[in-house]
Amino acid sequence: MEYNNSAVFLLNPAVIMEELEEYYQNITFLPGSNRQTLEGIRFFSDFHHINQSYIYLIEINQIQDIKTFPAEGAYIVLGTLPEDVETGGASVIVIPKQSIGALQGSPTREESGVKTENPDPRAVFNHCLDIFQKHRSWSSGLQDIVLHRGTIDELCVLSYEYFGNPMFVHDPQLYILSCPIWKEGMVKWERDELTGAIAAPAELLNEFRLDSEYQDTLTTSKAEFFSADLRGHRDLYVNIRNEYGGYLGRLVIVELEQPIRESQKLSAEFLARLIRDVLLGYGNIQGIYGRAIDLLMERLLRGETCSEEEMEERLRLLGWHVKDSYICLALYSEANQDGNFSNISICNYLESAVPGSHAFLTDGQVGVLINRRLNPDYHSVMIEVLRDNLYMAGISNEFSDLLNIQLYFAQARIALTACMRRREIKWYTRFSAVAVDYMLGQAVKELPASCLCDPILPFLDAYDKKNGTELLKTLKTYILSERNTVQASKSLYIGRSTLFYRLRTITELTGLDGEGMAEPGRNLYLRMSFSLWDQRDTADASKTVPG
Repeated sequence: MEYNNSAVFLLNPAVIMEELEEYYQNITFLPGSNRQTLEGIRFFSDFHHINQSYIYLIEINQIQDIKTFPAEGAYIVLGTLPEDVETGGASVIVIPKQSIGALQGSPTREESGVKTENPDPRAVFNHCLDIFQKHRSWSSGLQDIVLHRGTIDELCVLSYEYFGNPMFVHDPQLYILSCPIWKEGMVKWERDELTGAIAAPAELLNEFRLDSEYQDTLTTSKAEFFSADLRGHRDLYVNIRNEYGGYLGRLVIVELEQPIRESQKLSAEFLARLIRDVLLGYGNIQGIYGRAIDLLMERLLRGETCSEEEMEERLRLLGWHVKDSYICLALYSEANQDGNFSNISICNYLESAVPGSHAFLTDGQVGVLINRRLNPDYHSVMIEVLRDNLYMAGISNEFSDLLNIQLYFAQARIALTACMRRREIKWYTRFSAVAVDYMLGQAVKELPASCLCDPILPFLDAYDKKNGTELLKTLKTYILSERNTVQASKSLYIGRSTLFYRLRTITELTGLDGEGMAEPGRNLYLRMSFSLWDQRDTADASKTVPG
C-alpha cells in the first residue's frame, strides 16, 4: 500500500471496495497495485487515456474483446468478468449481477424466483461520488483546522463522526494530549498532580510494560490494530513520529460504537500526520504539552527539590532509574543563536539518533541527558550528530544520581564555555579536561593570583630579573616533568650537569630541596602556583584583595 504524501487525502481502490459493500452484494476485489492515488471517478471510454487519479466505471460489454487490463489503473466492472481477462497490476472491483428485490429492500437474490441484473451504472457512479465527497469533506475540514492553527481536540471532534468511534492522543509518557469525546468502555484517565494533565492510570501502565504485544506496537510506523485481549475491544493506533523518526506519541481510535474497517488505516495515518503538524507547527512542542520528565528536570535545574520516589515514577516509562549512570551535555551553535525552532529540531533528532538519550531545552539552550546503562558507547554517534549539525558541546563527568542533574549540567555548561573560548577544531570539551582551570579561576575570586602562589615563585622571578638567570623556568620545567632530569634538561636545552647546578642554587636560595619538591602537598601547590603565575597578569587586572 503506497504512502500518501499529498496534502489532499487520496483513496485507493480497497477503500472504494469496502464502501461499496454497503450497497452491493458479493463484490470481488482484485487488488493489483492498489495505489493510493484516487481523487475521483470517471466513466470508461478507452484504455488509451487512463489517468491514475481516477477509478474508471466499466460496463461488461465494453471489455468483451479485452484480454489484459493496462497495469496500474483502477476499475469498477459491472457484471461478470470473463475468466480469460488478465488484470495484472490493475486494481479491479467487480460488482456482479444483483437481486432487484435486495436493492429495493425486498426478498434476497437467494430466494427462488427473484430476478437479477447488472447494477445500474448511474447508481454506482453516484455512490462513488458520495464516497469521494465524504472523504474529501473530512480531509479538507482537517486541513482547515491545521491552517487556522486549530487544536488536536478539534481534529478529533471532526473525526469522531467520520470513524464512528471515539479516539484519543497521548504523548510518549502516556499523558493525554486530546480526548474530547469520552465513551463508557474507554480508559478512565487520572489527573497528574505535577502537570495538571490527565494520564493513563498506573495499573494500566504496568499492564502495558508486561504485555509483549504492546511493546511490539512501539516499533511500528503504519496504522495497525491492537487486539482486544488486553482491553476487551480492538484499537486502531498510529504512532506519531517526527521527520527523524522520533516518537511524539500515538493516535488511538477505540472500536466501541461500530466496527473499524481495514481501509480506515489510511484515514488514521492521514489524521496522525495532521496531528503531528499541529504538534510541530508552532515551533515549540513544549508550548503545547509539557512532558512530566521535562518539568521535573526544569525544577531540578532551578535548584528545587524532588523526591527520589517522584522522579522514579516519572522515569519508569523510559525504562530509566534515578540511580543509573548518566552524563549531561550542553550544546551551542553559532548558526542558531536566535533560532528556537532549530533547537526543537535538534532535540527531536538527538533522541532518535542517540539511543538512551533525552534532549531538553532550558533557558533557550539545548541540554542532553544520556543514560550510560542503556548506551555505554554513545560517543561516536554523538560526535557525528554534533559535527553534522554544527553544534559544540560541553560534557559533564559521569554521575549516578539524577537528582544531582543541576550540578552536572553546570559542569557541562562550564566545559561548553571552555570549548567556545578555545576555538579549537574540536566539537566537544569534557569537564575533566578543564576542571583544574575552573578551580583556579574560582580561587582567584577571593585572592589575586600573585597572592595565591607559592612565595618561592615571585622570589625567583625577582632574582632572575636582577641576575639574568632562569631559575624560575628551570624549577617549573623540572616540576612539570615529574622531576625527571633527562626530560627536564631536554626541554630546557641544557646538560644535566647544568640542571643539577641550577637546582642546587634554588635550594640554597629558598631552602626547597628535592625532598620538598617530592612531597605530594607541596608538589601540588607548586603545580597550581605555576598555572596561576601564568595567568596572573590577566587575572590580577580585574581582582583586588578584599578589604
